[in-house]
Amino acid sequence: MTRALPLLLLATLAAAGDPDPAWLLMTARDGSVWVREDGKEVRRAGPAAAPRGDAALSPDGEAWLVARNQRGNGGVFLLPVEGGEMRRLIRETDGARWPSWCADGVRFVYAAPAGGTWQLFRASVADEPVRGERLTKEEGDVLHACTSPDGQRVAYVVRTPTQRRSKLPHGDVVMLELATGKRTVLAEGVAPLELSWSPGGGHLAVSTASSLDLFDPATGERARRIVPSDIHADLYAHGAHDLCWRPDGKVLACRITFLGGRAAAADGTFEAILGDHELFFLPLEGNPAWIELPKDVHRGPFRWGAPPAGKTR
Repeated sequence: MTRALPLLLLATLAAAGDPDPAWLLMTARDGSVWVREDGKEVRRAGPAAAPRGDAALSPDGEAWLVARNQRGNGGVFLLPVEGGEMRRLIRETDGARWPSWCADGVRFVYAAPAGGTWQLFRASVADEPVRGERLTKEEGDVLHACTSPDGQRVAYVVRTPTQRRSKLPHGDVVMLELATGKRTVLAEGVAPLELSWSPGGGHLAVSTASSLDLFDPATGERARRIVPSDIHADLYAHGAHDLCWRPDGKVLACRITFLGGRAAAADGTFEAILGDHELFFLPLEGNPAWIELPKDVHRGPFRWGAPPAGKTR
């Protein structure tokens, strides 16, 4: 399948010095999908690219961390990408969420209830299925755990008890130095959707209900703000999610979708709006752009790469 490519995106990719278009792994209704970054080709390949719920792909692309927020049977599990039995890594009877790999592909962090609030823990795939080492003692719930590529920092959101509980809970974005315990508040009182470190750790992307901000972890300062409605006027109530950095750290791919509800027509269908079937590219330098996706693609991107030889259909 070939999609029309905006001229703006051609200029963006050329400016980023990318002579050979890469691919992005996504999920469609009937399995995994590789989408070429210039939008000119889509390849179907094997089973669904990601399990349901909170999941994180390992650095080598071989396994998923899957967190189950299920009372009585919660925890963190390891699931091979190629399929097979899911192995329990952590037992958390009151549930677990937001798993995130460390760079070594062995250790990981996750959030779980502890003394009335959700806190961060660190564990290893080599350990017995017991509770991990506790990393935080925040007064409020810890959400959206995200470890840095070098494993030295973890970013997360703290929702304090005084902050309103809503569909998009407000909180403070915090960066924690694991070796020293130094705690830096990057943003206060925001409605975060997702956090994502760039491959080299030079930027932390913080997606909120109003913008996508890039922070410099060395200074703790915001380096850039991207507002969806500045990309296109039709993205007036949208938020970025499924953040996926290109390996060189120069481009962030993501979905930008409508955050509100939508009235159905008499026949039960919904009118498509910008963001429903688009994949966006946000370069560190230059203008954002997007390509159109097949209508059945609904999750991802999960990583950049290339379709495995002999596995496309």
